[in-house]
Amino acid sequence: MPTSEVDTASLSGAHPFVGPSVSGEPAEAEPTKFGSGKPARYGVAFRLLVSLIAITVFAAATSALALYSFNRYRAGFDELVSNNLPALAAASELAQRSEKLSASAPALAVVESHFAR
Repeated sequence: MPTSEVDTASLSGAHPFVGPSVSGEPAEAEPTKFGSGKPARYGVAFRLLVSLIAITVFAAATSALALYSFNRYRAGFDELVSNNLPALAAASELAQRSEKLSASAPALAVVESHFAR
């Protein structure tokens, strides 16, 4: 390439995918139109915004699932306490009484009269 010919596309301060205009000024990029067939190009700010929204939605869904799970756990625990706990307490008291009775059995076997029992 001779020195008199300068590649203005490489010297242009415009977007690297947009060449210079006829006047030598950087050309403005045209917005992508819907249905034009050109792939839309999104900037860093848009990508960051979409990722933060995705993280927020994921955190909200996880929190909702955790609240639902804890509510189900609480309902099961309440059912266990209200239905099974009184029966367990009665069984424990019965076990303590039978233990006391069996502990006194050898002493009752040694006694000779009914009055001493």
